Amino acid sequence: MYQESRIIQVCVALSILLLPVAHLKLVFFHIPVYMIEIPVIITLCTFLLGIKKKIFKVSFHSLVSSAFAFGISLFFLGIITSFLMNEMSLRGLNMIKTWFVMPILLLSIWLQTHPQKRDIDILLLLWFGITAIVSFLSNIYIFQGILTFDGRLSSWYTSPNYLAFFLAPGILLTQYFFTHSLFKGKKWSKLMIFWMFISLLFSLFFTKSYSTWIAVFLSSSIFLTLKYPVLQKKKIIISLLILSCIAFLFLFFELRTEKWQMMISLDSRSSIASRLMIWESSIQMIAHYPLFGIGIGRFEEAYLAYQIFFPPYLEWAVPQPHNLYLAIFLQAGIVGLSGFVLLLFSWLKNMFIFFRSEMSTSHTITRPLLLISLLCIFLLIGIVDTPFFKTDVVFCFWYILFFGIALINTKKE
Repeated sequence: MYQESRIIQVCVALSILLLPVAHLKLVFFHIPVYMIEIPVIITLCTFLLGIKKKIFKVSFHSLVSSAFAFGISLFFLGIITSFLMNEMSLRGLNMIKTWFVMPILLLSIWLQTHPQKRDIDILLLLWFGITAIVSFLSNIYIFQGILTFDGRLSSWYTSPNYLAFFLAPGILLTQYFFTHSLFKGKKWSKLMIFWMFISLLFSLFFTKSYSTWIAVFLSSSIFLTLKYPVLQKKKIIISLLILSCIAFLFLFFELRTEKWQMMISLDSRSSIASRLMIWESSIQMIAHYPLFGIGIGRFEEAYLAYQIFFPPYLEWAVPQPHNLYLAIFLQAGIVGLSGFVLLLFSWLKNMFIFFRSEMSTSHTITRPLLLISLLCIFLLIGIVDTPFFKTDVVFCFWYILFFGIALINTKKE
């Protein structure tokens, strides 16, 4: 392998390791550069050097299908159009750079190095490791009693939900690596993975993020149900029973909390009531700006302006509309939303085709199934929250899509 290819692969690995501090930034000439963007800049410079040396050439054949490439282009076009057609700002331009340009650039260049299944597994292992480290550190906050005013764990994240978004993939990655051939016959390694799983569950429980709990439970059920061949129904039943017991314990310890009681009683001050008001306001914005949306990063401003159409708001500081699909519609318009749906549909279609083709070799089908299940976490949380417009979370979203593309490309090669 060329040295340039190795550097690019190391940079992708480094970006994963920097996920917990992705929000930290340096400012050069009034331009913020986040920690996670530094490996992207190194990757771009390395790639340009590789083109000069004729090691690389710009190619779009690695993007699986024209539909997927068109979906990304349409999604990005919607974002740019919405930005240009509304009040422009440096803040909005920085969001486009960080949430779209940087991760897509990094991972598109990474595809040019022709990563193999082993390379994908190494990156997934790093992702699992960093989520476990964050959970261990977050648990220290619990034991020291450093929680939010309503008893939820947020550690150094600005919201318990943001911490939950980051930890959620770790639960599925645990299930993947526990039976991985890499750790076959290594009892100490499996014991360590088990304790990582317990740590992740413990910290995830204390986030009290119900939407993330449900998304993880459903995605894990999909992963465990489809993971084993039909003849191994006993393993499926045992796995689902364990999963159900964990879900029951989560529910049992939460039943008497104030948050749970407010939710089931449909209290006017509950999170459900506030979300309904936010969604109603968002739908009215879409009705007023259906083509181009309101512009990226402008939801909080627009939300406050729409207060005159509703009774006094239950929440005032609302940076996103607590729904992924409404958020994309509002910030990318109908064009961006169409592109988002197209790229997801194309990716899922290709992954399921790949999954079916690999079913004859049960030791390999877990890779596509894992990536499909990881994406399900984001899409399910997206019904009641916005697991996208945040630096570390959005990088994780693009990791899933591009890891899947790389996996499909290995079969083509």
